[in-house]
Amino acid sequence: MISKKRIGIIGAGASGIACALFLKENLVDTEVIIFEKNDRIAKKILKTGNGKCNLSNINLDSTYYYSDFVEYSLNHFTNKQCAQFFRRIGIWTKYDEEGRMYPYSEKANTVVDGFLHALNEKNVSYQTDYYVNHIKLADRFLVYSDRYQVENVDFLVFAMGSAASEKEECNYSLLTDMGHTFDTINPGLTSFITSTNTKPLAGIRIKAKVKLLKNNMLIQEAVGEVLFKDQGLSGIAIMDLSNYYEKDSYVELDIAYDQEEEELMEFLSHDLENRVFGLFPKMIAMDILKRTATKNLAEVIYQIHHYRFNILHVAGIQQAQIVVGGLKKDEINPYTMESNKITNVYVIGELLGVGGRCGGYNLHFAWASGFVAAQDIIHKIKGE
Repeated sequence: MISKKRIGIIGAGASGIACALFLKENLVDTEVIIFEKNDRIAKKILKTGNGKCNLSNINLDSTYYYSDFVEYSLNHFTNKQCAQFFRRIGIWTKYDEEGRMYPYSEKANTVVDGFLHALNEKNVSYQTDYYVNHIKLADRFLVYSDRYQVENVDFLVFAMGSAASEKEECNYSLLTDMGHTFDTINPGLTSFITSTNTKPLAGIRIKAKVKLLKNNMLIQEAVGEVLFKDQGLSGIAIMDLSNYYEKDSYVELDIAYDQEEEELMEFLSHDLENRVFGLFPKMIAMDILKRTATKNLAEVIYQIHHYRFNILHVAGIQQAQIVVGGLKKDEINPYTMESNKITNVYVIGELLGVGGRCGGYNLHFAWASGFVAAQDIIHKIKGE
C-alpha cells in the first residue's frame, strides 16, 4: 500500500506544471498542490517564442547551455519524450526548418489551455494569489502565504522561476533560509547596451556571425539575426551571447560571413563605395565607410568582417528573458534535482540559472528538470 503523501510545488510556471503532471501520471492517488503568486497560472509561458511557445529543439545537448548541470536531464528527457508528453495532454507539436519545436497551432495559449485541462483532469490542486513568504521545517513542510494561509506537505518542489521579465523580485530568501547559497545572478538572453553609437542604425536587422571577445580572445560566438536599437544591439545572436558577457568584452560582427572571400573582393574592387551600398542597408554601408579612413579595399573588407561594437553592459534583469547564475549547482543533485542540504526538497527550472540559448532550450530544461524531480519523488513514495 502506497502511503498517503502530499507534494507541494511553489510556482505554476513551465517546470512546476510539468512536474505536477509527471507526478500524477504515476501517483494517481497522491495529492499534488501548486502554489502560484500570480492571479493565474502559466503567465510567463504566454510570452515565450514571440507568443508561439518554442517548446524544445531537435538539436539538444549541453553545449547549448551556460552550465553542464543540464546533461543528465537532457539525456533522460529527450525531445522525442517531450513531444510524447505534449501529445498525452492533447497538444500536437511540429518542428520548423531550423529544428525548433512548437505547438502545431503556433500559439502559446494552446499550451496554457492544454495545461489547464490536464491539471483539472488529473486532479492537481493549484492556488493562485498564494505568495509563499515563509517555510517552516517540522515533521512536514509548513508553507505559509503572505495572507496567513498555511499548507503542509511531505515533499516540496521549488519551481519559482526568476525575476527575468518580471516586475517583482523572486523570493530567493525561501532557499537561503534553508541554508542554500546563490552565485551572482546575471541577466540572460538580453540585449547589449553599447558605447558605440547605434542610434543611426536603429531598426535595421541583419544576419551575421557574431563574436564576443575580450582582449582579442574569443569568449563565444553565434550566428543569427542582429537587431540594431537606439542604445545597442539585440536579436537572437546577441541574446545568445549575452549569457556569456564579461566586463570589458566587445562584439565583432562578420556581416558577410556566408560569402566567398574571393567573390566578395572581386565585387568590391570596382567602384568600391557604391558597391558597399549594393551589399548592405544604406545606414550600415555609410557606417562601414565612415570607419575606414582611406576607403581602400583591404580596409573595407576588414570592417565588413570585424564590425566592432563596444559594450557598456547588458540590459537589466527586467528586460531579460532568463537569468544566468542562480542557485549554486553543487548544492543540488543533478540526477534527482533534490537539495543536498535538505531531504525531500527539490529545485527545478529557471531557478537553477542554467542559461540556455534561444531556440526552446530553456523551456526544454524546464520540462526535463520537472521530469527528473518527479521520477525521484515517485521512486521514494512507491518504495516506501
